[in-house]
Amino acid sequence: MRLNPTTEMLPGYAAANQAAAFYLLPDGGCLRLEGSTRLEFLQRQTSNDLRLLTQGGAFATVLTSPTARILDVFWVLHHGAHLTLVTLPGRGAASAAFLRSRIFFNDAVVVTDCSAEIAQIDLFGPRLSEAVARLGWSLPPAGEFLRQSVEGAEVEIFAQHGLGGLGWRLLLPRQFVATLCARLEELGLSPVSEQTYEVCRVEAGVPGGGGELTEAYNPLEVGLTEQAVSLSKGCYTGQEVLARQANYDKVTRRLAGLWLSRGVDVGAAVRSAGKTVGEVTSVVSSPRLGWIALGVLKRPHHKVGAALQVDGEPVTVAALPFRENQKPR
Repeated sequence: MRLNPTTEMLPGYAAANQAAAFYLLPDGGCLRLEGSTRLEFLQRQTSNDLRLLTQGGAFATVLTSPTARILDVFWVLHHGAHLTLVTLPGRGAASAAFLRSRIFFNDAVVVTDCSAEIAQIDLFGPRLSEAVARLGWSLPPAGEFLRQSVEGAEVEIFAQHGLGGLGWRLLLPRQFVATLCARLEELGLSPVSEQTYEVCRVEAGVPGGGGELTEAYNPLEVGLTEQAVSLSKGCYTGQEVLARQANYDKVTRRLAGLWLSRGVDVGAAVRSAGKTVGEVTSVVSSPRLGWIALGVLKRPHHKVGAALQVDGEPVTVAALPFRENQKPR
C-alpha cells in the first residue's frame, strides 16, 4: 500500500513551506579528526581541495571508492586544532572504520566517532531567519560555520543547501536536544516527521543518503560537482575516473526529477521506447505536487520535458527543484 498523504497527515509540512521548521536526524554521523597531518590525510582520501579550507570554514567533500563511487559525503568544519566531519546519516561508524584503515605509519591522525555524543538538527523554511533571530542567532553564509549559545549549550551551525540536507544544520551535545527542541517550538519553529522531511527533500531536488548518495553512483552523476568535487586538485582515491569523465564529457548518467501519475517503487526501471534508461531513486507523494520522484537517468533522457515510462505508465522529466507551475497538465 502506498500512502498518499494530505497536508494534515504530514506534521510540520505547512510550516516548512510557509514559515520555519526543524528536523531531528535519527542517526546523524559525526567524526573528529585530530593530529598534525589531519588535513593532508583527508586531502588524499576525498574529492574536494582541503587546502582551500581555513579555520572557521565549512565545506563538503566526497569519500569515493577506487571506481569513484560514493562511500560517504562529509561536511568538514575546520576548528583549527581539529576537524569535524559530519557524515551522511547512518554512515558514521563505517566511515570512521574506513578512514582508520587508510592511516599509514607516517600519518599523525586520530579518528574518533562522536556520533553518539553529538545530535544533529536541520533548520529550514522561508522565514527561518526571522525565527533564529529571536534566539539572538544569525545564519552563517555558505562556506562558514558559527558557534552559538542557547540554554547553556554551545551549538554549531552551518549551511548545507542542496547537498544531503535542507537549509542549515545544528550540531549540539545530545543531552541538550530536548531543551533546544522545546525552545525552537516556543519560537515558532515546527517539528517535522521523517516522512515530511523526505517529501520536502524530494520537492527541493536534493540528493539524499538513502537514495542517491550511495555506492550505486559517482558524485558527478548526482550533481555534486560544484559543491564537493575539485576537478583541479591532485591525486585521491577515485580521482582519475572522475577527471576522465569530466574532461572528456563521459558522465553518462544524471540526476533528474520525475512527474508521476501514481506511486512507484524505489528501484523501478525508467524506460524509453521499451529500453531501460535509468532507475527511480526516491519517491514521495507531495500534498502540493502529487506523486513525484528523483531518478538517475542516462543522457540525453534526463532533459526536462522528456516523455518516459515507469511500470508502463507515462512520466515526464521535471526541472529541479519541482515547481507547481511546471506540473504537466
